[in-house]
Amino acid sequence: MARLRSKIWVQAYLKRLEIQNIAAYVTAHGDDHSGAILIKV
Repeated sequence: MARLRSKIWVQAYLKRLEIQNIAAYVTAHGDDHSGAILIKV
């Protein structure tokens, strides 16, 4: 089963937050294909 690339997941999540008028940004950038994603609230 194919996995969703990290870059696409992050772009979609940022867009989702933007639509809800929630400020979010990427503070560190790793591998676009299979990098780890950490979300700090």
